[in-house]
Amino acid sequence: MFNNGKLPHAFVNHTNLFAALQHLQFSLLVHHSHLTLIVPATSNLNYYYTKAKINTFCHDNKLIIRLHVPLTVDRLLTPLTVYRVDKIPLLTSETDGQYSILALNFEAIAFSTDSEYYLIIDKLYHIQDADIVDLRTSPLQLHKNTLTRVPPHLSMANSTTL
Repeated sequence: MFNNGKLPHAFVNHTNLFAALQHLQFSLLVHHSHLTLIVPATSNLNYYYTKAKINTFCHDNKLIIRLHVPLTVDRLLTPLTVYRVDKIPLLTSETDGQYSILALNFEAIAFSTDSEYYLIIDKLYHIQDADIVDLRTSPLQLHKNTLTRVPPHLSMANSTTL
């Protein structure tokens, strides 16, 4: 039952898991106010049963289940949208029949206008099936957005306004 590394419903029901996560969130608020749960109990308990990893061990004839709960600092809580970059040849205006294409060394970017950070994604398999990126183990690096404000006509990428 524990071989798959997932939290079984039979051992921890929804009510107990919800209460434990609420207690953890309150404890973080009191003792580590800069940290928060990435997936709060109020939004998606299913995450903890299907995606979160567990470790089990025995101590004093009791089964201990350790649930890996993803935490983040408040500044990184804003969800980022992943945009795949497709390079297309563009006709250059100065020469007849000549095309130009951007030379990029990445396949995607994770970005939000509400976040002060973004991710350059070298290869899409770095984020394959990932709702949460663990920056401790990921080859991806977080970059600070140095633009103070992106003009609305650029952020919306509406070609008629460009």
